[in-house]
Amino acid sequence: MSTCALLVIPGGADVPYCKSLNGDGNRRISQYVRQGGSFVGFCAGGYYGSKQCEFESENLKLAVVGSRELAFFPGMCRGAAFGGFEYSSENGARAATLAISKSDLEEAYSFRSYCNGGGVFVDAGKYKDHGVEVLASYEEELDADGGDGKAAVVYCKIGEGGAILTGPHLE
Repeated sequence: MSTCALLVIPGGADVPYCKSLNGDGNRRISQYVRQGGSFVGFCAGGYYGSKQCEFESENLKLAVVGSRELAFFPGMCRGAAFGGFEYSSENGARAATLAISKSDLEEAYSFRSYCNGGGVFVDAGKYKDHGVEVLASYEEELDADGGDGKAAVVYCKIGEGGAILTGPHLE
């Protein structure tokens, strides 16, 4: 932990991360971040870094629903943001348009990012008092309910450190 500059959890599926890291692994990750470390979770890593994961809850073949130990984002990451997702496939993938949520920019700014099964951070704007800042939101209509907003990328202040969690693949 003393030599780690940034811990990145990539996309794929978050259940294998839970199986490998629940318990001691997650305690070490949480300690690292709280003591000033940095964490980035892309797609599955975004689900994994949230308190609750709800992925394709209506699809019996794909459904993953449950709590997550890290809970950097104090709410739920719900997805897939866009329908049609299939593992090991580009079905449902798209170049989603994201709007930057930075109030000090002179002009509105948006860009496209690859999204394939990524989620939306439900009601993210309501967690401002918990150190959450929405960095970018989806511009398109979503197939998953984002509650109050369509947060695609969030920053979560965690002790002396922080976590950036994303639904799309910004990498």
